[in-house]
Amino acid sequence: MLRATVVILLVYATTLSCAASACGEAEVVQRFFPDRLRTGSDLAGGLKPGLLHSEYAATDFEKSDNAREKGKYLVAVYGNYWEGAVRVIHRSREGWSVVAEVPIRTGSVRGVELRDLDGDGVPEILATFATTGGRYEATWIFRWTGSGIVSLLNAPRDSHASTNPDDLYVHDYVDLDGDGKTEIIARTIVHDSRGPADGEDPPQDGLAFSVYKIKDGYYQLWKDLTGYKWFLPHGRRDAGPYPYSFSTTNTAAHYALRLVRSGFSKSWSIKSATIRLNGVVVADDSVFRQKLPIIIVPVGLQANNVLTVSDLVLDGDDSTVGQAVRDIPCLVISVEPQ
Repeated sequence: MLRATVVILLVYATTLSCAASACGEAEVVQRFFPDRLRTGSDLAGGLKPGLLHSEYAATDFEKSDNAREKGKYLVAVYGNYWEGAVRVIHRSREGWSVVAEVPIRTGSVRGVELRDLDGDGVPEILATFATTGGRYEATWIFRWTGSGIVSLLNAPRDSHASTNPDDLYVHDYVDLDGDGKTEIIARTIVHDSRGPADGEDPPQDGLAFSVYKIKDGYYQLWKDLTGYKWFLPHGRRDAGPYPYSFSTTNTAAHYALRLVRSGFSKSWSIKSATIRLNGVVVADDSVFRQKLPIIIVPVGLQANNVLTVSDLVLDGDDSTVGQAVRDIPCLVISVEPQ
C-alpha cells in the first residue's frame, strides 16, 4: 500500500491535463484537491481555511482477474482543518477523473487506510483525522460500491448521511467472536460535568468502549464493554508485567474476560501468557494450551480493578520489524458484562 503526505501547493486545475501514464499519483491527488476546501466556501461564517493537507492510498478495488483492465483507483482524503472530503479517483484510458466523493467533518488529516474488514475481498476505506485541538483521533469507515461511497459505521437514515455520531471514535479493529469478520471497538468520550472540588484539579474526560458488528451491511452496536485493552509483545518472550486499571459501578453483576490471541493479522498469534485480575491468576499456560483462538473466562469484579498481563510468548518467530502496529500479534482482552 502506497502512502504519502502532501502539502498542497497554490497551483490548482479543475481538470487533469497530463496523460494517465505521465502523472505521478501524488500529483494526481494534488490536482484534484476540492476547490471549495481551498477557498473555504463551505465553511461557517467567520472561519478561514487552514493549511491544506491530503493523504492517499492506491488500490485496484477489484477481485476479478481482469482488474488491471478496469484501471487503478486512488482513494484520497482531504482537509483544511475545518472541513474535509474523501474522493475516489479513477484512471481509465481517457485519464484520471473523480468518480465519487463524500464530505466529512475533520480536523487534521492523519491518513487513509484500505482494509478488508468484512472478508468479501474488497477493501473498506478508513479515513482518519485528528479532532480539532488534536486530543483524539477519529475514523470514518466507508464501502466502495463500485459507483459510490457509503458510510458503514452507522446505518444512514437517507442516502446522503455520511458522518459518524458525535464523540464516537474508532479505537481498534479485531475479530472478537471468531466469525472471520472484523468488529470495531469504538471509544466514546465521557464528559465529566461536575465542577472541581475546592483545591482540586478539574475532573478529566473519560473513555467508554463499545463493540460495533456488521449487521445488514452496516456496523451497528453489538455490546458495551466494561474494559478493553490490547497487550503488545516486544520480543519472542516478553516478561512484562503490564497493568491495566478499570472500574465498575455494578460489582454484583457477572462478567467475563474475552481473550483474543491475535490482532487484525490472522498469520500471528500469542502462544501463552499469565493473566492476573486483582492479584489472582485467571488464565495461564494451561488455558492457552487448548489452542483456542478465543478464550472466555468468567470473573467477578470489584469497584476498582487491576488486570496484569505477563510472560507473553509469541507462537512463531518474532518477525515484526517494519510492520504496522495493528498487524503485530497481540493479546486483546475485553471485559464484558454477562
